[in-house]
Amino acid sequence: NNLSSLEPSLLVTAALRLDSLTIANTSLTNQQADALFSAISTTSCRLRKLSVGHNNLSSVQTGLLEKALVRLEDVDLKYASITDPQKGAIFSALGSGGSTLKTLNLALVDLTALSPELMLKAVKHLEELNISSTLKTARTSQQAKAIVKAIIEAISGGCCKLRRLVTDTNTLTEVEPDLLARAMGRLEEVNLGSTSLTSPQVCAIFAVIATGSKLRNLNIGHNNLSAVTPATLAKAVAGLDEVTMFVTYLTNDQMEAIFGAI
Repeated sequence: NNLSSLEPSLLVTAALRLDSLTIANTSLTNQQADALFSAISTTSCRLRKLSVGHNNLSSVQTGLLEKALVRLEDVDLKYASITDPQKGAIFSALGSGGSTLKTLNLALVDLTALSPELMLKAVKHLEELNISSTLKTARTSQQAKAIVKAIIEAISGGCCKLRRLVTDTNTLTEVEPDLLARAMGRLEEVNLGSTSLTSPQVCAIFAVIATGSKLRNLNIGHNNLSAVTPATLAKAVAGLDEVTMFVTYLTNDQMEAIFGAI
C-alpha cells in the first residue's frame, strides 16, 4: 500500500505502540522516514521488529538510522535505498558491540563499498544475516571477494553468534574449501544457492556435514555436486532436517545412495 499521504506524526505514534511493524514497499516520504527513525532512536518504545525494505531511506541522517536500527532486534532492509555512509555506520555500530540487533536482512542492497574488516567485526554479533545478491560483483571486484572471505572467516573463527546465513547468488568460488566448510558446519541454517561453488568446496562442505555439524537446514541449489562421493553425500543428507538440491547435477549413483540412506 502507498502510505505517502499519511501524516508523519500519525505513522510514528502507531509505530511506537507496536512490537512489530511491516511497512515495506509503501512509498515512504523523506519526512515520514526521518520522523520514524528519529523517534525510534530517541524514544523508549515497544518496537522490536521492523520491515521497511523497498523504500528510499537515503534522506535519513546517518546517525539517526544507525542509532534506531541497533535498538531493534529484527530489521528487514531488503532492497532499501541506503547510502554507503549509512551502511558503514550500521555495521560499525554492530561491530562495536552493545547492539540488541539479532536479525538483519540486507538482500539486494549493494555492500561492496564496505571494508572487509568492518564486516568481520559486525557479523560476529548477529544471529541471522541475509546478504542475498549483495556482492554480485565478486567475480570482478577484489573488494567484494575480500568481503565474502571476511564473513566466512568471522563464522569459522568460533566466537560468532551467527546461526543462519543467506548468501545466495554471491560468488564464493575463491574462498578456501576448508575455511568455507568449517564455517558452514558452525551454522544451523544456510542458503548457498547459485554461489558458483567449486568441486573441492562442495566435497569439503559435505564431508564436514557427514562427520557431524550443527547444520540442520541447507539450500545448495544451482551448484554442481557431481564430484561428491555418493556415500558422503548420502550420509550428509540423511543427517539434515531439510535440504534443497535442485539443479545440482546429481549422478544416478548419488541419487540411489541418498534415497537408500533416508
